[in-house]
Amino acid sequence: MKLPIKLRVLDYAIHKDGSFSAEEAAREIGHEYPGEKTVSVKNIEKIIRVYCGIGMLKASDIDLDEEDNLKIAYEVTSAGRACESMIP
Repeated sequence: MKLPIKLRVLDYAIHKDGSFSAEEAAREIGHEYPGEKTVSVKNIEKIIRVYCGIGMLKASDIDLDEEDNLKIAYEVTSAGRACESMIP
């Protein structure tokens, strides 16, 4: 049984060593959910922002790339790690 996309994003963050971007998470999770439209970068960014808002994730690095696009790296917080036991 696959986890719902929203929960899989948190699971990905918990098991990821270090920080990650929304693009990276969408790419990795997308391989597990082929053809699923909710695994788009835009949707993953929304999910990550919600987790940041409730303290499960936090922005660890904010930068601009060569084309002046905002690049944000995220990492899981201790509150997010505490939820690991609740993920099947």
